Amino acid sequence: MNLGFNAPVQIRLDADAFASDAETFPIAKIVAAHAEKRRAEYRLTDKQIQPGLLGGEGYWSESVPWYEWMTEPQVLKPCAEECGLKIDQLAAVIAYQIRPKNWQVYSWMSVALQGRDYEEMLTGALSRHAAELAKYRADRRRGAKNKLATDPKQRDKAIVRECWEAWQKNPENYKGKAAFARDMLDKFQSLENINVIAKWCREWEEETKTSLS
Repeated sequence: MNLGFNAPVQIRLDADAFASDAETFPIAKIVAAHAEKRRAEYRLTDKQIQPGLLGGEGYWSESVPWYEWMTEPQVLKPCAEECGLKIDQLAAVIAYQIRPKNWQVYSWMSVALQGRDYEEMLTGALSRHAAELAKYRADRRRGAKNKLATDPKQRDKAIVRECWEAWQKNPENYKGKAAFARDMLDKFQSLENINVIAKWCREWEEETKTSLS
């Protein structure tokens, strides 16, 4: 049985992978729904980051695997209720039947919760894990920001924006976005895609319109 030691990181739970397992499949579907509901809730306060790989914007929450969301008490409890299980039972199903990469966390959680009241768990054993999870997420976010700060594409994008702002003041310098993008592509070796530069131009135009409205 694969208990997750070498399992790949799965951002979203693929419940259909358990379609042939009549016991696990309905629970996996409910777990997947609750994990994505929590991701969507977090997304409302999540700030956009710019990975710099293709020039597009993204959200940190999109990189968080489903099984990390499920360790949060406010997610796990209603999920267990919908499944018709006790919390320790749901934790055991996740650990040994769904088998995420961090299955050990759910195994420990199942044992710790057996015979305990949920409120006691919430203020006791799991609170320590919640603090560790918060630190882990903060470290990941800080690491992402540090990576962006040293990304040459992000550095060059900032310079390209300065060139774009200068062009707005002197529109005769370029015939259009395509001409501007080609010139920027020639000037900066880290940039590889003319369509990405054109996309930046459209985004900056929208930002300018918004700020003026």
